[in-house]
Amino acid sequence: RAELSVIPKRKTPAWQEATPTRVIPASVVTKISGSLTVNPTANGVYVYADHAKGRAADVHKKGSSREPRAAALTSVLYTDLPVLEAAGIAALNEAGTHKSENVTLPVADQYALPRAELGQIWQIQEPSGNWQGTVTGVTLNVDIENDAPVVMQTVTIDRYLG
Repeated sequence: RAELSVIPKRKTPAWQEATPTRVIPASVVTKISGSLTVNPTANGVYVYADHAKGRAADVHKKGSSREPRAAALTSVLYTDLPVLEAAGIAALNEAGTHKSENVTLPVADQYALPRAELGQIWQIQEPSGNWQGTVTGVTLNVDIENDAPVVMQTVTIDRYLG
């Protein structure tokens, strides 16, 4: 029997508060830039298989009215409830307003600044307040300064704003 495993982009739904994997003080950040994406808001979505042996589910944000709804999702792969729930949560994660932040900082294990990993929850402590999001990309840059390698990382963080 063939099996397909998919790792979710987020460990917790975008709209739920999560415990950060890393807390980053503003003092180590060398640059932050971002861009806003506004998608239609959704509190629920119907997910169902497009064949007789599949399943169906009404996936929604707990405690919400389930309205408004995202466009229904269909696939031949929707054969079990965990798959339906994961697909629905992924669709709801993309709904609403998001800000994609590019945060540049060093990689320095001795200062508890290891390389970021996809899916981690990072909290950035800025003077104007703390915010958090999910790491969706990491770019490394290595330069030589004073005959020593300096490794910088630009971490793309998806912030869900509602």
